[in-house]
Amino acid sequence: MLEPVARNLVAVALLAFVATSASGGSLSIPTPNVGPPLLLRLEGIREPTRAAARQVGFTAVSYGFVGDGLRLWLAVNDARTVGGDQPINGKDVLEAASPYTPSFLVAGDPGLVGALRGSAIGAPLVIEGLVIRGSRTYLLRHVQVGDPAGR
Repeated sequence: MLEPVARNLVAVALLAFVATSASGGSLSIPTPNVGPPLLLRLEGIREPTRAAARQVGFTAVSYGFVGDGLRLWLAVNDARTVGGDQPINGKDVLEAASPYTPSFLVAGDPGLVGALRGSAIGAPLVIEGLVIRGSRTYLLRHVQVGDPAGR
């Protein structure tokens, strides 16, 4: 007689076999977001609206902040993934996030989040962080704010 745990494993194996047979021989099992950390570096200019950002950069990215309705728009001039063997490039990350507003939800050290939030319209920005694609979270690790007058 099989133990209850073994009986459940046998039932799951039989169910997987039946599902594989019924689907023509292929079983699709969802996989978690595995692979190297996705570090995204963006360079651009802070703009007041999506339309203004699209006129300045090759695309517009919006950032949202938890707890309020603030939307920050970035006219992106350069987008790249950082680190070795990235499975996706920066432009593809932005394209995947483009249907959403905000494109990314910002999290991280309060000093970095504050620097991004406090940047002036027209300021050149370099932003780098870990992107969690499933939730579109952008965990900041570097924010550089330039002088808007010096751009």
